[in-house]
Amino acid sequence: MKLKVLLVLFFALSTALSATPKQQKTPPVQNTDVSVIFRTINHASYCCDVLPHDFSCLLQLLEHGQRSKKDPLYFERVLRLFTRLSKEAPCINAYAFNDLIARMPSLLQQSTTLHAHTVLDNKTLLEMDIIDRFKGSVNSLLYTQFLNDYSGFKKDPDTFLEQVSDHISGILEEEWNVGQMRTILVRFLEVCLGKLAWSPDNYEQVWRSTKGIAHNLGTFTQQRIIEDVDDLDDMLWSLVYRFHFFLDLFGNNLPHEFYDMAGADIRNGKLLLTEIEEQQDWLVGKAEFLQNSLRSGKTRMLAFEKGILTR
Repeated sequence: MKLKVLLVLFFALSTALSATPKQQKTPPVQNTDVSVIFRTINHASYCCDVLPHDFSCLLQLLEHGQRSKKDPLYFERVLRLFTRLSKEAPCINAYAFNDLIARMPSLLQQSTTLHAHTVLDNKTLLEMDIIDRFKGSVNSLLYTQFLNDYSGFKKDPDTFLEQVSDHISGILEEEWNVGQMRTILVRFLEVCLGKLAWSPDNYEQVWRSTKGIAHNLGTFTQQRIIEDVDDLDDMLWSLVYRFHFFLDLFGNNLPHEFYDMAGADIRNGKLLLTEIEEQQDWLVGKAEFLQNSLRSGKTRMLAFEKGILTR
């Protein structure tokens, strides 16, 4: 009971962090500004006072990487850094996070482009998963090289095979680097999702941002920045659990309209939040879980209104 009281007090103090942020375009990063950004994030108060509601430093570094055509390793290191910093943050402003993930896909698109595969001029390979894509790439490469330079193979097989091996190594290295970047991206998103905080003062914005976050998470898979749809399902569950936690804390303070609006959206079944196929169909799905959370929250709200509950 004491823990719950402390959590309520904590989120009440963080209400200022959860106000809807104004849409502001981050200034472009010049090469000389990167050191300034790192000095900013190295400040003792950055993780607790700035990062929870301001991702401008992360966006600036991603924009710098996009403009400078950095490789996936650069983006992986930036995301790994902010994953660690986000772990220290006491909470994450849900509205600021929604704005961040709305802008990230376009900034990360370049980092997931597989240049070594495009040399083979086989676009079908890019639609496969990593194992089939690598196998197909090697087969296509061997066929193309032998078809175009069989005389070179007969003349100097060692040099020919060494060149093919270098190309295969390049494909494997690129797949590995992009895979690492994707892994860290999912980890970063999961850390932030587990700390989301909304302000109960604007109930319409709470539900709107929750739907927006789900939609923007889906964009990562639609643009193949995150390839595994199960990763998307895991992140949507993290969002659902955090929303449930918010209802558990502030459900008494939300009006009838909030519960009616959210419940109607879920019953209509047109939300990405509930459309993704469940990994375990024998467990309670996201739609049912959300409906149960809303039903429980509304029951407590009605009991609070009638004086059955005192808080």
